[in-house]
Amino acid sequence: MCMTFKGALTLIILLAGSPYLFAQNEIKSVTSISFGSYQESHGTDQVNGTMLSIGHKRFFTKQWAYFAKLGNGSASGEYASAGGTAVVLNSSRTSLSGGLLWHYIVDAKPKLIPYVGAGISIQSYTYDFDHPASEIGKTSGTGYGPIMMAGARIKVTRNFTIIPGYQYEQVIIKSESSKQQALTSSGFLLALVLGF
Repeated sequence: MCMTFKGALTLIILLAGSPYLFAQNEIKSVTSISFGSYQESHGTDQVNGTMLSIGHKRFFTKQWAYFAKLGNGSASGEYASAGGTAVVLNSSRTSLSGGLLWHYIVDAKPKLIPYVGAGISIQSYTYDFDHPASEIGKTSGTGYGPIMMAGARIKVTRNFTIIPGYQYEQVIIKSESSKQQALTSSGFLLALVLGF
Protein backbone atom coordinates (compact mmCIF):
# COMPACT_ATOMS: atom_id res chain seq x y z
CA MET A 1 0.00 0.00 0.00
CA CYS A 2 2.88 2.37 0.81
CA MET A 3 4.39 1.91 -2.68
CA THR A 4 1.00 2.59 -4.30
CA PHE A 5 0.67 5.78 -2.26
CA LYS A 6 4.16 6.98 -3.25
CA GLY A 7 3.57 6.09 -6.91
CA ALA A 8 0.29 7.99 -7.07
CA LEU A 9 1.81 11.02 -5.34
CA THR A 10 4.76 11.02 -7.78
CA LEU A 11 2.37 10.86 -10.76
CA ILE A 12 0.35 13.83 -9.47
CA ILE A 13 3.50 15.90 -8.94
CA LEU A 14 4.82 15.08 -12.42
CA LEU A 15 1.52 15.98 -14.06
CA ALA A 16 1.23 19.24 -12.15
CA GLY A 17 4.74 20.31 -13.07
CA SER A 18 4.90 19.28 -16.71
CA PRO A 19 5.09 22.33 -19.01
CA TYR A 20 4.17 20.16 -22.00
CA LEU A 21 0.74 19.37 -20.62
CA PHE A 22 -0.04 23.03 -19.99
CA ALA A 23 1.06 24.25 -23.41
CA GLN A 24 -2.46 23.92 -24.76
CA ASN A 25 -4.83 26.81 -25.25
CA GLU A 26 -7.86 25.23 -23.60
CA ILE A 27 -6.67 25.23 -19.99
CA LYS A 28 -9.63 25.65 -17.69
CA SER A 29 -9.94 25.72 -13.92
CA VAL A 30 -13.06 24.93 -11.93
CA THR A 31 -13.62 25.65 -8.24
CA SER A 32 -16.61 24.15 -6.45
CA ILE A 33 -18.19 23.69 -3.04
CA SER A 34 -19.56 20.20 -2.30
CA PHE A 35 -21.92 18.99 0.37
CA GLY A 36 -23.47 15.60 0.98
CA SER A 37 -23.78 12.56 3.20
CA TYR A 38 -21.54 9.57 3.75
CA GLN A 39 -21.44 6.25 5.57
CA GLU A 40 -18.31 4.93 7.25
CA SER A 41 -17.86 1.39 8.48
CA HIS A 42 -15.47 -1.17 9.92
CA GLY A 43 -16.81 -4.58 10.92
CA THR A 44 -19.92 -4.04 13.05
CA ASP A 45 -19.14 -0.36 13.62
CA GLN A 46 -21.05 1.98 11.31
CA VAL A 47 -21.66 5.73 11.38
CA ASN A 48 -23.52 8.14 9.10
CA GLY A 49 -22.71 11.79 8.68
CA THR A 50 -22.39 14.87 6.52
CA MET A 51 -19.43 16.42 4.74
CA LEU A 52 -18.60 19.84 3.35
CA SER A 53 -15.65 20.38 1.03
CA ILE A 54 -14.10 22.82 -1.40
CA GLY A 55 -12.42 21.48 -4.51
CA HIS A 56 -10.40 22.74 -7.44
CA LYS A 57 -9.63 21.00 -10.71
CA ARG A 58 -7.52 22.05 -13.65
CA PHE A 59 -7.85 20.61 -17.13
CA PHE A 60 -4.71 19.82 -19.10
CA THR A 61 -6.62 18.29 -22.03
CA LYS A 62 -10.32 18.37 -22.94
CA GLN A 63 -10.87 15.10 -21.07
CA TRP A 64 -8.19 14.97 -18.37
CA ALA A 65 -7.91 17.10 -15.25
CA TYR A 66 -6.16 16.89 -11.92
CA PHE A 67 -8.00 17.82 -8.72
CA ALA A 68 -7.35 18.84 -5.14
CA LYS A 69 -10.02 18.86 -2.46
CA LEU A 70 -10.19 19.89 1.20
CA GLY A 71 -13.08 18.43 3.18
CA ASN A 72 -14.46 18.21 6.70
CA GLY A 73 -17.03 15.74 7.98
CA SER A 74 -18.52 14.31 11.15
CA ALA A 75 -20.63 11.22 11.69
CA SER A 76 -22.38 9.31 14.45
CA GLY A 77 -24.16 6.01 15.00
CA GLU A 78 -25.03 3.34 17.54
CA TYR A 79 -23.72 -0.10 18.37
CA ALA A 80 -26.07 -2.55 20.08
CA SER A 81 -24.04 -4.61 22.55
CA ALA A 82 -24.78 -8.23 23.42
CA GLY A 83 -26.47 -7.06 26.62
CA GLY A 84 -28.89 -4.90 24.66
CA THR A 85 -27.43 -1.55 25.62
CA ALA A 86 -26.70 1.02 22.90
CA VAL A 87 -23.23 2.54 22.65
CA VAL A 88 -22.97 5.89 20.83
CA LEU A 89 -20.28 5.98 18.10
CA ASN A 90 -18.74 9.23 16.88
CA SER A 91 -16.16 10.17 14.26
CA SER A 92 -14.80 13.30 12.64
CA ARG A 93 -12.24 13.94 9.94
CA THR A 94 -10.53 16.61 7.90
CA SER A 95 -9.20 15.36 4.59
CA LEU A 96 -6.95 16.58 1.79
CA SER A 97 -7.24 14.58 -1.42
CA GLY A 98 -5.89 14.82 -4.94
CA GLY A 99 -5.72 12.82 -8.13
CA LEU A 100 -6.88 12.58 -11.73
CA LEU A 101 -10.29 12.87 -13.40
CA TRP A 102 -11.30 11.63 -16.85
CA HIS A 103 -14.35 13.21 -18.56
CA TYR A 104 -16.41 11.54 -21.27
CA ILE A 105 -17.18 14.23 -23.85
CA VAL A 106 -20.46 13.67 -25.69
CA ASP A 107 -20.65 16.07 -28.66
CA ALA A 108 -24.41 15.63 -28.94
CA LYS A 109 -24.91 16.65 -25.27
CA PRO A 110 -22.22 19.18 -24.33
CA LYS A 111 -24.16 20.23 -21.21
CA LEU A 112 -23.83 16.73 -19.69
CA ILE A 113 -20.29 15.43 -19.11
CA PRO A 114 -19.87 12.20 -17.08
CA TYR A 115 -16.55 11.61 -15.28
CA VAL A 116 -14.59 9.05 -13.28
CA GLY A 117 -11.57 9.67 -11.10
CA ALA A 118 -9.11 8.27 -8.61
CA GLY A 119 -6.43 9.55 -6.28
CA ILE A 120 -5.17 9.57 -2.71
CA SER A 121 -6.57 11.03 0.48
CA ILE A 122 -4.76 12.09 3.65
CA GLN A 123 -6.99 12.44 6.70
CA SER A 124 -6.73 13.84 10.20
CA TYR A 125 -9.23 11.68 12.14
CA THR A 126 -10.82 11.14 15.52
CA TYR A 127 -12.83 7.98 16.28
CA ASP A 128 -14.77 7.18 19.43
CA PHE A 129 -15.91 3.59 18.90
CA ASP A 130 -15.52 2.77 22.58
CA HIS A 131 -16.99 -0.70 23.16
CA PRO A 132 -15.34 -4.09 23.80
CA ALA A 133 -16.18 -5.57 20.37
CA SER A 134 -14.67 -2.68 18.38
CA GLU A 135 -11.29 -3.13 16.69
CA ILE A 136 -10.95 0.67 16.44
CA GLY A 137 -11.69 1.89 19.97
CA LYS A 138 -10.95 5.49 20.85
CA THR A 139 -8.20 6.94 18.68
CA SER A 140 -7.02 9.93 16.69
CA GLY A 141 -4.19 10.62 14.26
CA THR A 142 -3.41 10.88 10.56
CA GLY A 143 -4.21 8.23 7.96
CA TYR A 144 -4.13 7.79 4.21
CA GLY A 145 -5.70 5.72 1.47
CA PRO A 146 -7.19 5.57 -2.02
CA ILE A 147 -10.19 7.56 -3.20
CA MET A 148 -12.42 6.83 -6.22
CA MET A 149 -15.27 8.86 -7.63
CA ALA A 150 -17.81 9.07 -10.45
CA GLY A 151 -20.44 11.58 -11.44
CA ALA A 152 -21.52 14.07 -14.08
CA ARG A 153 -21.01 17.76 -14.75
CA ILE A 154 -24.38 19.29 -15.66
CA LYS A 155 -24.47 22.83 -17.05
CA VAL A 156 -27.87 24.15 -15.94
CA THR A 157 -27.44 27.68 -17.32
CA ARG A 158 -24.56 29.61 -18.82
CA ASN A 159 -23.30 30.67 -15.40
CA PHE A 160 -24.49 27.83 -13.18
CA THR A 161 -23.24 24.24 -13.10
CA ILE A 162 -23.96 21.38 -10.71
CA ILE A 163 -21.89 18.24 -10.28
CA PRO A 164 -23.63 15.32 -8.56
CA GLY A 165 -21.28 12.47 -7.73
CA TYR A 166 -20.48 9.35 -5.75
CA GLN A 167 -17.28 8.96 -3.74
CA TYR A 168 -15.62 5.87 -2.20
CA GLU A 169 -12.64 6.00 0.16
CA GLN A 170 -10.56 3.63 2.22
CA VAL A 171 -8.30 5.03 4.93
CA ILE A 172 -5.61 3.22 6.90
CA ILE A 173 -5.58 4.33 10.55
CA LYS A 174 -4.05 3.22 13.84
CA SER A 175 -6.52 1.82 16.33
CA GLU A 176 -6.50 2.39 20.09
CA SER A 177 -4.29 -0.71 20.40
CA SER A 178 -1.88 0.75 17.76
CA LYS A 179 -2.84 -1.79 15.10
CA GLN A 180 -3.41 -0.70 11.51
CA GLN A 181 -7.05 -0.89 10.46
CA ALA A 182 -8.77 -0.03 7.16
CA LEU A 183 -12.06 1.89 7.31
CA THR A 184 -14.22 2.37 4.24
CA SER A 185 -16.56 5.27 3.54
CA SER A 186 -18.85 6.11 0.67
CA GLY A 187 -21.46 8.71 -0.07
CA PHE A 188 -23.17 11.05 -2.50
CA LEU A 189 -22.07 14.65 -2.94
CA LEU A 190 -23.48 17.62 -4.81
CA ALA A 191 -21.02 20.25 -6.00
CA LEU A 192 -21.88 23.80 -7.06
CA VAL A 193 -19.45 25.52 -9.39
CA LEU A 194 -18.11 28.91 -8.27
CA GLY A 195 -15.48 29.50 -10.95
CA PHE A 196 -15.57 28.92 -14.70
